[in-house]
Amino acid sequence: DLVRSRGLGDVYKRQLTPFIGRADERAALVERLLDPACPLVTLTGQGGIGKTRLARAAAREIAERAAEIFPDGIGFVALAEVDGQHAARDVVAAAIGAALKLSIQGDRSPAEQLLALLDSKSCLIILDNCEHLLDSDMPDLVIDLLLSGPGVHLLATSSIPLDLNSEFVMRVAGLRVPDDLAMSSGGAVDNDRPKPTAYDSVRLFAEYARRAGAPFGLTENAADHSNVTDVAAICRSLGGNPLAIKLAAAWAGQLPLASIAAAIAANLDLLATRQRDVPMRQRSMRAMFEYAWRLLGPAAQRTLARTSVFRGGFDQAAGVVVTGAAGTEIDRLVSHSLLERDAAGRYTVHELVREFAAEKLAHEDTPDQTGQSTESRVRQRHGAYYLNLLGNITLPGAQTEAAISAVQHDLDNVRRAWRWAVAGPHPAALAGAWRGLMRVIRRRNRPTKPVATMI
Repeated sequence: DLVRSRGLGDVYKRQLTPFIGRADERAALVERLLDPACPLVTLTGQGGIGKTRLARAAAREIAERAAEIFPDGIGFVALAEVDGQHAARDVVAAAIGAALKLSIQGDRSPAEQLLALLDSKSCLIILDNCEHLLDSDMPDLVIDLLLSGPGVHLLATSSIPLDLNSEFVMRVAGLRVPDDLAMSSGGAVDNDRPKPTAYDSVRLFAEYARRAGAPFGLTENAADHSNVTDVAAICRSLGGNPLAIKLAAAWAGQLPLASIAAAIAANLDLLATRQRDVPMRQRSMRAMFEYAWRLLGPAAQRTLARTSVFRGGFDQAAGVVVTGAAGTEIDRLVSHSLLERDAAGRYTVHELVREFAAEKLAHEDTPDQTGQSTESRVRQRHGAYYLNLLGNITLPGAQTEAAISAVQHDLDNVRRAWRWAVAGPHPAALAGAWRGLMRVIRRRNRPTKPVATMI
């Protein structure tokens, strides 16, 4: 009765699969939601990263241990199927009213009635999957909700921030994955580093492999082979994305673990399921990426496709030259959770996103006057840019030291550019870059391996 009277039914809705990990993220989210200075919290992150499950888990924890903070209920509103083109404000308002068990009827609009009813309420409203409504009148409703009364708090999940002054954005990253140091320690006890089997990503893979019917158990320090090494490699290749890990784990009974990561790299469509109780847009990583793609404008779509030529990340200067986009357009992809940007300002493209973007670039059919495809032109700009970096390494001095440092951050891109020039062939580009390459090799004190790697 308490659940029904306080509108907590959907918060307590039975979850048919376990919620694994995210203890730190859940604690941080609960703290923010209980902070009067944070009336609007938005969880952002890549599709399939687990924003909805995290929001539900945090809301349930609040309902169980701090229900008095929101005596008028916690309402969960699923927005994925709401049409952003037709009166989204009133549709969302009516859904919020239903979630909080409020009576909305009569001649006045649902939004007007809801705002009047919330004037003296203390409640938490969860708006799940907002990204496709941000160009509608729904954000205006969010602003009005925040102004309707001091007791109204909002938690939104969206791949894109709502871009409001009152918003506190929490980015949801992939589950932690074992790094090379963790794997090299095997099952040995290390007080400073958890065992590989303690990582949430590895535990998630094992759980869903068993659910798919595979006779699966994690092994460490086995006489013949430690399968946790292969599982960790799969989780790393997927960036800890929970949805991708679940979809990959379904193959554990059909493919050798060592083959799954390679198969995913060769074919994005391997990450798919036909399970009837999974929403259509979550039945494959391709569907998730196509959904995110449709939320981009044409210019941002072109920019994302062209970032697929980079390897190992890139800085804004390279991004502007190679993609032909402004820095603000590249940053737009960060806000859409399709690129990541570190503290030093470098961008990275997750391998799954890069694979999807590369397909889009290959199908961008806009040849120039010479008949050269867009993909060829972008690769040419990429190759010329990074070989020019090598060409700038000339005489000893501060500028040369800075250029060598820049190249060392971009060795993956330099290798790719070098191979492009050799395959072209583009002898002029190689001639200008050769001396710079030799300086980098001497600086790294590795006289043979870099040459063999690049040629």
